[in-house]
This record gives sequence, structure tokens and C-alpha cells, in this order.
Amino acid sequence: MLGAIIGDIVGSIYEVEEVKTLKNKEIDYKKRIKILNKRIPLFKKECSYTDDTVLTAAIAKALLSDRDYEKHLKEFGLKEICMGLDKYGRSRFGEGFCHWLQDYYVGESYGNGCAMRISAIANYYDNLDDVIEETRKATYPSHNHEESYKASEAVAICIYFAKNKKSKEFIKNYIETNYGYDLKFNLEDLQKNYKFTSKAKDSIPQAIFCFLESDNFEDTIRKSISIGGDSDTIAAIAGSIAEVYYGIDKDLIKRLEYYLPEYIINIVNDFYKTIGKEEPLKNEVKEFFKQENIYNEKYFDFIRTKIKTLPSECPLDWYGCFPLLKEGILNDIVLLVPEITSERDILVNIHEHTHALELFEELGTVYEDRTDERENKATEMEKIYKKRKSI
Repeated sequence: MLGAIIGDIVGSIYEVEEVKTLKNKEIDYKKRIKILNKRIPLFKKECSYTDDTVLTAAIAKALLSDRDYEKHLKEFGLKEICMGLDKYGRSRFGEGFCHWLQDYYVGESYGNGCAMRISAIANYYDNLDDVIEETRKATYPSHNHEESYKASEAVAICIYFAKNKKSKEFIKNYIETNYGYDLKFNLEDLQKNYKFTSKAKDSIPQAIFCFLESDNFEDTIRKSISIGGDSDTIAAIAGSIAEVYYGIDKDLIKRLEYYLPEYIINIVNDFYKTIGKEEPLKNEVKEFFKQENIYNEKYFDFIRTKIKTLPSECPLDWYGCFPLLKEGILNDIVLLVPEITSERDILVNIHEHTHALELFEELGTVYEDRTDERENKATEMEKIYKKRKSI
């Protein structure tokens, strides 16, 4: 489940670029393979969770409650639609899925959206027959097409076999034999020639191949994105298999806390606890600010993608909370804070988050420069923390 969410978030901005490329009918091979450079961070401030994450959480929530997959898919989908356009100015779901959500369309899609959301089922069940049966139930409501069933099952079975320590060769042979997918791709050829499509039959095999071709979890995500196409979904699918095969570095998991809304964090933690694993998303920073009364749920959902975490040893004047104005109106906020490794870092975070919360509450209004007043308030929050610590 986490592997799918990481793949979705990391791949989100690349998928936006691929759609632009599709309109221009040109593939930029050199641009695609830049992601293979390990010095390029996986997570960028422009990244965002998309429908892949939302619907993965919906399936997990259904497993934790009544197994009514259709009810939860529609509930989560409608909730997202009500939020308006996504971060990139697009509809949060494809046109067909939006129509299905609003009961205008029978779910006969053969797109890859059925497979990117399925990872929780393979992690939840320990019997192969149960995995297949529940995967079909979770696919049916919106993707009642044989290609969709095949795609969802293939992904779920890859995860199931990876969880049960089967070799890549075993997984490859099983999928080719039982699902008819030809997984004999050439990575460089895909990077140069693969074109955007959301059809399951033309994207699921490529996603599985990227996992088979990888050396570790991060390598899986990078290679998945390097072939272009529907980048967030391909990376989500490949990442969901790679998670159980390799495991995920804790530093990557920790980054998710900046991108996910509270309700999805809670579902992820509940799901992993239910399958007997440690809750992965502690969100210690958020919990700390709740304790210090520097907290507003809408603020944290907003600021999580506006934060740039700098090294702890940076000079103090590198950090700050910066209001961005448009014709005198407070339009946006950028927050630069140190990674918390010392008491000094905590105080800097308290100070700058105090500024950011105050500015958040003034978004969309005429900006007033009240430097002294703002500084006094932020300094007072530092003093309250110090006093509490001494007690």
C-alpha cells in the first residue's frame, strides 16, 4: 500500500509533463531518464497525491470495515471531487470515472485505474484464492471488463508472490503463462518509445517489468518513471510490488507525512496495524505542533507541500516564513525550516510555524506588514515551549 502511494506521489509531476508531451507528440528521451540520476530527489515540492492514492485508501478502508468496495470507492471519490480541481488544475479523476461516481455510467472501463488501487487486498489476505476473489470484487464496480480483471489479478498476484518470497523469475513466468502478458521488454526501448496510455493491457505489463528490472525499491520507482507514459500509475503499480519484495527505506516513508491529508494517514496506520505491522506514519512533527497549540488541520494540509526542510547546520538567517503577494493580496506561503535534530531546531520550527499559521489565516486578504507584532508572537511561543520543558 505504501509503495503504491509513494509511486503515485513521486510520479504525479512527471505524469503532468507526459501529458504535455503527448499533446506535442514528441518524446524527450534525455528528459525522461534524468530521474535515474540518484542525486535527483524523488519527492519534489510540486508533487501531490492523486486518484491512485485516494482509491488505494478507499479499498483499504473497505477491508477494515464492511468489504463494500463500491460504497467506499464512491464515498472517497465524491469527497475528492467536492474539493474542486487538483493541484495541477485538472479534474481529480478521469471523465469516465467521474461519470461512474455520479451514477451516469456503468463501470465497464478497461483502464489501469482498477490495478493501481488493489495493493491492500494482496497485503491483507494470506490465501491466494481469497486474493483473487476479493480483487475481482474490488475491480467489478467501476471496471467490469475482462482486461481489467486480468490486470488487477496480475498485479495482486505479483504482490502476493513477492510477499511469499517467490523469486522474480517465478513471478515473471507465472504472469506470462497465466495472464498472457509478454514481459520481455527492453528498458531503453521503452524510455525512447513508450507513449502515454491508460489502457490496462498496455500499461500493466510495463509496470510489472519495471519491478522485475529493478535492484531495490527506489530503483523501481525511478525506472518506472523513466519510461514515461502514465507515470504516477505505473510507478504506483510497480511500487506496490516492490514494497513487499524489497521493503521501503524509512526516510522515504517519513516524507509522505508532508503530502498526505490526515484521513489517509489514519487509514494507512490502521491498515498496517491490522495486518500486524508497525504504524508507518507517525507524523511526529504534526503531533508536536498540536501539543504546542500551533495547529490547524487545514493549515497542515496546506503547508505540507510548502515546506522546504533544510539541513540543521544551516545559518539561522537561511530559515524563514515568506509571504507571496499578488497585487497586494496574500496569495501563498513558503516555509524554510531546519530538520529537527536539536533543541535549537525545535525552537526555529516553533517560531516559523507560528508565522506560517498566522499568515495562513490571512490568505486571500490584503497583506499587512506587522513585523514587530508577528515577531513578538512567535518569540512568545518559543518562551512557552521553554517554560513547559523546564517544568
